[in-house]
Amino acid sequence: MSHASISLMAAGRSRTGKNVPVTVEELIGKNICQVAAGDQHSLALSVFGEVWSWGGSPFGQLGHETITDKLVPTPLLERHKIPPDVKSIACGYTFSAAMSAKGEVFTWGNGESGELGHAPKVLTYAPTLIKDFSEVIQIACGHKHMASVVFKPRMKTMELTGASNMGDNSTAFSSSMAAGSVSGSTRSHTTGHQTMRTSAYSTTNQKKHGCVFVWGEDTCGQLGIRGLQAARSPAVMQSLLATSIVHISANSDMSAFVTESGSLFVSGGSEHGRLGLGHLAPAPTPVEIRSLNTVKITKVACGGYHCLALTEEKRVYAWGDGKWGNAGVSNSTDVLEPQELNTLAASSIISVHAGGCHSAALSQFGDLFMWGKNSNGQLGIGNTSGAEDSPTKILNLDGIVVDVVSVSCGAAHTAAVSQYGDLITWGNGRNGQLGLKAGLSKDIEGPVQLPPICNDPIARVVCGQEVTVAVSEKGELYMAGYESTIGLGGNSSRRGELDVSFREIEGLTFPVQIAVGSVHALALVGISMETQ
Repeated sequence: MSHASISLMAAGRSRTGKNVPVTVEELIGKNICQVAAGDQHSLALSVFGEVWSWGGSPFGQLGHETITDKLVPTPLLERHKIPPDVKSIACGYTFSAAMSAKGEVFTWGNGESGELGHAPKVLTYAPTLIKDFSEVIQIACGHKHMASVVFKPRMKTMELTGASNMGDNSTAFSSSMAAGSVSGSTRSHTTGHQTMRTSAYSTTNQKKHGCVFVWGEDTCGQLGIRGLQAARSPAVMQSLLATSIVHISANSDMSAFVTESGSLFVSGGSEHGRLGLGHLAPAPTPVEIRSLNTVKITKVACGGYHCLALTEEKRVYAWGDGKWGNAGVSNSTDVLEPQELNTLAASSIISVHAGGCHSAALSQFGDLFMWGKNSNGQLGIGNTSGAEDSPTKILNLDGIVVDVVSVSCGAAHTAAVSQYGDLITWGNGRNGQLGLKAGLSKDIEGPVQLPPICNDPIARVVCGQEVTVAVSEKGELYMAGYESTIGLGGNSSRRGELDVSFREIEGLTFPVQIAVGSVHALALVGISMETQ
């Protein structure tokens, strides 16, 4: 009998200098289901909740109670205080995190900016539980900060005149406090002359409530708690406690929160008007963008100094820095309040993306719109204008059909996959990342459909800084570009003139997940294994 198993493959800068994905032999048969990569270290998680770590450990980020590097995956054992039922793992730059099946969070490594969530400690060499913090359902690590999603039960409190007060109002959310609950007067259950109120711990009327927890450094108010310079342990954002949050976004020193009812709150620095509040003053606590009260926001994207918001009606709003036109508003440097991008009103946009100096939107019909900085032709509009200040549809050029099903952006180039499985590239290709010899000497100003790079249609594409990786429908990976920048695959080092052709990454098919650190990459693949 055969069954599918998972094998871990890795590539990147190491003491062995591996530039080709190789199977991590020590993890064969370990049923690996998740991987994570930091700057110098890696983690792997099995379906049974076991955790392995390896790589550099100058800050104890491997969790083995020492700062000794590990050249091979080494298990974290019970004596290392790791929980036996780990459900999820994550890596920051020099720290690590694990979430148990109970929703507890353990962190270890470098905590100088409070990213570990432990108040008294700066360095932690072994997994340590974040106290008084549970029911977590998702964790994520950034460079020097961490975030989590916690859902709390929310109650529909029933009230009538004459009803007695609850013993502890702090244990429940009333319907008047909770965003998204039933509007109007609350309903009660009555029997004769007796009035009843549902218990704060009733399970029949419970609804999940999205609470926001924050920790790390606060330079401009991005943590949203007035007077707090840093939080070394997760702190609940009290100002939004009564409001269920469904989506968040952040950049270096601002945060944005979308509520269940479709309101948008922001906090942090307001350079170039990126908070959208109509002025340049910072917001040390979350402030609602009232100019958006007439629409229901579903998603928000925070860029370098500009933001985009998507409404339930598939309309797009933008504000903030407009130097490169990335706010999508003509003849304006700073856009202090959200402005609807009317040119996208009829396009049924389903996703928005805010980069450092450019923006993109994808419609439900596969149309791709781009705007912002275009010094290398990365917008794909047929020229290398300094910038475009309004959304421009990527048109069919020379008969190319650009109905996009997958798109990705590198440092200054873009790649997309059409609905027919064609690979299309444009922008800066001086390291061969476009798969075009002409791109070695000049910018490619518009989409160019490449000749078939394999015998099967392309299903998706992923761009690194100077690399493009295409995945075929059969799960085969092909790469073009300056592979040594991150060491992602390739059979040999490229010397002399760059080879712009896409080459298959041998020994790696059907990646379940790819994790990329600063100079290395990990991939999960499915492998058939025979059992007796």
